[in-house]
Amino acid sequence: MDANTLLTYGVLAVVALVAQAADRRCTDPAAPARPRGTLGLQDVARLLVVFVVIYAMLLGGTEIADRGKGGGSVVDGALQIVAGGISLALILTGWDRIPGLRGLRPRAPISWLALALLLLALAHNLAPASGSSSVADTVAKPQTTTDLVTGQVPFVMLALASVGPGVRRSGRQTLERLGLLPLRPWWWVVGIAVGIVVVKGGTHVYDLVNLLTPADCRAQQEKVFQHLAGPARHWYAQVAIGVAAGTGEELLFRGALQPRVGILLASLLWASFHLQYTCHGLPSASNLYILVLGLIFGVLRKRFGLGSAIAAHIAYDSTILLGF
Repeated sequence: MDANTLLTYGVLAVVALVAQAADRRCTDPAAPARPRGTLGLQDVARLLVVFVVIYAMLLGGTEIADRGKGGGSVVDGALQIVAGGISLALILTGWDRIPGLRGLRPRAPISWLALALLLLALAHNLAPASGSSSVADTVAKPQTTTDLVTGQVPFVMLALASVGPGVRRSGRQTLERLGLLPLRPWWWVVGIAVGIVVVKGGTHVYDLVNLLTPADCRAQQEKVFQHLAGPARHWYAQVAIGVAAGTGEELLFRGALQPRVGILLASLLWASFHLQYTCHGLPSASNLYILVLGLIFGVLRKRFGLGSAIAAHIAYDSTILLGF
């Protein structure tokens, strides 16, 4: 796992915890009143979120400035700046009339952070250079089991921090907010069944996807899959990868994010993180297929809880990796 990625997610997790602590203090009737003229925890949290957005915009500017040195891209940098600008505008003016964002509270710092990260992540992931770079990195060397399992750590870290365990919610409340409680084992059975059925039924859809994908991109995606699947791995390593991906990704995108932004936006963001399946740096038919999978997992999360979505995701990934 890249150290810079871990550091970035670690900083975001800290900001999320501060925002959740501020939210609890703001809504706690027993909290002492803040003296006039002083900064409260909520003010600090808001400033931290604004700093995150401005920092992302500065990185976008750096990306544009480096375009002539072989390491930057005008399009990528511009997308980051635009996404940051839209984030700041919505933070200042509100977003009540925007479908999909009504689960976010306009004055809550944690909602500011969720909105900003949603837009900034989409801008970064949809940038052509990001897709091309991800494909190149994936095929440069086979992905080890450790790489793929530990790659989920940032998602888990941010998912947990974003719901405020210990600073706003108790352990049980955290699990309930993520959708892991109440426990219903038969929900997991439903999820496993759906995951396996989607693999089998999705064969025809995938054949159609291949027809819509240029030949060079099909060859590229096959190479990407071979590097990710690692056919020489033991079966238990493949299952471990499926468990890690299914748990980490579902905790963040369906557990923490979906209740606030809805199934469609959460699924769109999740699909955008699968950069290795882009075609010439742009979203491909495979990414559309992944979006549909996300919608299915999202419906399971809404109807049967997060455990069902995790079970379906694990069953799907494990079945694919094991070659069934």
